[in-house]
Amino acid sequence: MKREDMEETVLDMAKKLRAYADAVHGPTHARIAAVETRLQKLEDKIDENHKKLREEIREDLLQISAVQIRGSV
Repeated sequence: MKREDMEETVLDMAKKLRAYADAVHGPTHARIAAVETRLQKLEDKIDENHKKLREEIREDLLQISAVQIRGSV
């Protein structure tokens, strides 16, 4: 086998290996990206609910304080 033929064969094999790696890792990377997106949405929703809950607790405490002040007068 000539050196040129061997080099071409090595290049062909490298291309095939790259194609295989892309085929194997592509779907995995897509799934990871989808999971990251879902986790980010969940984190945003948790933060939003946390803020709402803090506001509700603050309002409840203000109402309790107002009732206690009225009751003590």
